[in-house]
Amino acid sequence: LETKRQIFPRFYFLSNDDLLEILGQSKNPEAVQPHLKKCFDNIKSLTMAKITIHERTGLTQTFEASAMTSTDAETVQLAGATVLDGPVEAWLCDIEKNMRTTLKEELKKCKANLRRMLNKRDKWVKEHPGQMCITASQIQWTADVSKGLGLVKDRGDQRPLKSLKRKQIAMLNKFSEAIRGNLSKLQRVKIGSLVTIEVHARDILEKLIKTKVADSSAFEWLSQLRYYWDREIDDCVVRQTN
Repeated sequence: LETKRQIFPRFYFLSNDDLLEILGQSKNPEAVQPHLKKCFDNIKSLTMAKITIHERTGLTQTFEASAMTSTDAETVQLAGATVLDGPVEAWLCDIEKNMRTTLKEELKKCKANLRRMLNKRDKWVKEHPGQMCITASQIQWTADVSKGLGLVKDRGDQRPLKSLKRKQIAMLNKFSEAIRGNLSKLQRVKIGSLVTIEVHARDILEKLIKTKVADSSAFEWLSQLRYYWDREIDDCVVRQTN
């Protein structure tokens, strides 16, 4: 069991009994489904289908996974199908790798679409996975506030931040209208989660205006959780203080 856990460390979240149950049915990938939620944060199930593989010895039947679904019934298509063949710990490592690649690509798309649809966020949020919307929204907010603080420093007044706060309030009004509209359960959860984050962002803006912060190196700004897209490493980085 220890060897299997070292190959796929998420097995440490499972009891010995659960792990033995999975390993005892290693030829049946569907036996892993009930335990996925313990291994991955909120992956409830994988979309699995039987496939036939051509090997030297002839045709072999196995499974492949093409999508992942959360407990909120949100489904994300994987970037490429993962063949669920061989030791269970090996293909679960492949699933983990595929999950990360998929979400990174989704975040790039979500971020690019947000720039295009800044005034149609209520539509944009319906087109992407919830976590990606929250992260892309925070990347955009960090960029906007950093730019605003640069303008405050140049001009010597708080107008750029006040203008940003007005935009933030207008966006929250749009989201509250959308919540009152006709939404599916999943869309309501997504918008509700995003509103929570955006209300916090509005409160931080108010604090920055009240304390007359005029520089992006001020502690009041550096102490916030800030999301950036680092072009050098082509990935999202989260910073707080320095």
